[in-house]
Amino acid sequence: MPRLVSVIIPARDAATTIGEQLAALARQDYTGDYEVVVTDNGSRDRTADIARSWTEQVPQLRIVSVARGQGAAFARNVGVAAASGDFLAFSDSDDLVTEGWLSALVGAAVDADMVGGPVELDALNDPVVQAWFGWRPFDDHLPATLGFLPGVIGCNCGVWRTAFEQVGGWNERYTPREDAELSWRAQLAGYRVAFAPGALVHYRLRSPLGVVWRKGYLDGQTQARLFREFGGRGMPRTDTRRAIRAWAGRARHLLELLGPRSRGRYVRVTAEHAGRLVGSVRYRTLYL
Repeated sequence: MPRLVSVIIPARDAATTIGEQLAALARQDYTGDYEVVVTDNGSRDRTADIARSWTEQVPQLRIVSVARGQGAAFARNVGVAAASGDFLAFSDSDDLVTEGWLSALVGAAVDADMVGGPVELDALNDPVVQAWFGWRPFDDHLPATLGFLPGVIGCNCGVWRTAFEQVGGWNERYTPREDAELSWRAQLAGYRVAFAPGALVHYRLRSPLGVVWRKGYLDGQTQARLFREFGGRGMPRTDTRRAIRAWAGRARHLLELLGPRSRGRYVRVTAEHAGRLVGSVRYRTLYL
């Protein structure tokens, strides 16, 4: 049992959602001691003020502000540095943890160094937007990431501080996929990563098409970077011939842009392929 659990919440321009997440953290059924550390990661809105308004309701709530946002991994590391707990739990400012979330994370960590729970999409997302992302729910195990090792999700995970510090914390060069990188690094260092089935989080997708493109593009680049760093340790390469056929298919399927359900999927997949191509050049590898 941890002496103290520190819940770390990175937040940037989250004025419309941070209150709901803090309300959810105030309703936790966890009976041990826990604190909540919100890292205001260069917000330009009232994120910090709204978070401070929850000081009376949320146990040991603190807000740490940085002047300029530098990515989720950076914000999480800042939060950890300000935290006092021997077990670290992570979620995001635009998602919603369920009442038993913290209890389930801590319970699963009894025999593990790092734990991750499932997410669901129905509560916070329109069905059309869900169709854009092709998310496959999981409820009984952590799925392998990119065909390699299992990985936790950054908005729903926990790790003992000793293990976190020994592997070097979140890698601030990674955004996104910083959660896969940390999970893999921990496992390759000999730490055990386990699934916490009861630690459910309601996950919020980003729906503007411009954001979908940017996230897909960055994700594709990061996949190439991961392959450069982990390809020699077992991460499989993509099927190059299949990738070339997929590029050809982008032109044939332009009509998908007309359908509300297919439009976002087309943008996301095209952006991811473009990101892989650019990432392959940038990181001097082949991951198409």
